[in-house]
Amino acid sequence: MLKDVSKHLSKRVKTLSVVGRTAAKMSSLSECLNLNPILVDYTKDHFEGHIQTAINQFGPLDLVVAWIHGSAPNATNALANVLYDQKGMVKYFDLKGSSVANPNVSKSTSFGYFEKYPTVKYHQVILGFVRENNSSRWLSHTEISNGVIKAIESDKVKHIVGQVEPWNQRP
Repeated sequence: MLKDVSKHLSKRVKTLSVVGRTAAKMSSLSECLNLNPILVDYTKDHFEGHIQTAINQFGPLDLVVAWIHGSAPNATNALANVLYDQKGMVKYFDLKGSSVANPNVSKSTSFGYFEKYPTVKYHQVILGFVRENNSSRWLSHTEISNGVIKAIESDKVKHIVGQVEPWNQRP
């Protein structure tokens, strides 16, 4: 879903490290000549070791776009630790589904969690929905990518792609 974000960034950075679970999915980025593919399933052990290897090989990361799902509760912590240990400033764009905006559920925020990592500048990108012709639909891959690129370029701490209100009109 973030292929277009990767392609956009590849034109702006020296080295683009992308985490992917399969070589087949990674092959869709073959036009990115500066690509460092990191083939690892972030839901499994040793995710942080693969990230550390990329840092050792290509230097510190200065921008991270991460869409880590709830199925990998330790992956965010592992990634944050590796980023903090690299000792350089890094912008971390954390993609979240619309459920983080549910007004009926009290949630702890990732903003507070990242305060313990002063070299990691945390940004939250919430992926919402679109209202069209009296109905709702989820964002397309293109809308997600364009919204993430806009979030990176605007550098806002919190960015919503699409809309998350009214909550009862989610698809």
